Amino acid sequence: MRYSIALVMLLLSLTACGSTVEDVQATPVALTMKVPATWDSVATCIAQFYMSTNVTSYLPVASEQRAKVIVKFVGGGVVPYVSILFVFEIAGGNPTTVVMRQAQGGSSANQNKTARDLIERCGKGANAL
Repeated sequence: MRYSIALVMLLLSLTACGSTVEDVQATPVALTMKVPATWDSVATCIAQFYMSTNVTSYLPVASEQRAKVIVKFVGGGVVPYVSILFVFEIAGGNPTTVVMRQAQGGSSANQNKTARDLIERCGKGANAL
């Protein structure tokens, strides 16, 4: 019985691992860019790029010309967990503004360069990838 309780406690603690959207949104902005493309084409482009390697949520709000793209990592063996890697906030206008935040401790020059290059490509049009 004690082992069962210990196992349940371990499983509960493992499922709590990882960052949440709220955690990432509370971090400082890692990258801000303005691009000459529509908000929806930029958001779709960013989401499609990360869908090939991560679980990605694309949350458009058409009435406000904005979207949020949430990039998640799903890991673990016996007990999978979800951790938010990046949150992109895309706002329409002329030009479109893209703000990226990333999980605490997840900052790397390579990730920032990849995101910057991606946003530039997506800013050139929907078929940029």
